[in-house]
Amino acid sequence: MNHWSVRYIGLPWESGAQGPDAFDCWAFVRHVQREHFSRMLPVISVDAHDRAVVRTEFVVNPERARWVPVTRPVEGDAVLVYKGNAADHVGVWIDVDGGKILHAAPGIGVVSTSTKALRRLGWNPIEFYRFMGG
Repeated sequence: MNHWSVRYIGLPWESGAQGPDAFDCWAFVRHVQREHFSRMLPVISVDAHDRAVVRTEFVVNPERARWVPVTRPVEGDAVLVYKGNAADHVGVWIDVDGGKILHAAPGIGVVSTSTKALRRLGWNPIEFYRFMGG
């Protein structure tokens, strides 16, 4: 695969890490948005090990107002995934092999995963959001 995302595959996940050698999921999305799509997103400091805090932050953080839901993602769109009934994780849509989510996964690191594979792992629903600025 000759895509810009390859350089990130395998970098470690670490709670609170802001890159460039390790990331939590939001820090990774911030990094990719800045480096590849010229979008500046805010630092959101939460303990990524505290799933309740992460889930609350996805709902209440004002950054969410700058993103609108879409049904067909394009490269660079944010991907919000759920465990159960609450948003739990975020990544970036990439146009590779029919579309994949590039994300920093706890305990795994940066990977690209199909929506089908994420659903098999219990991440459902999967929602796509496009940056509208503001």
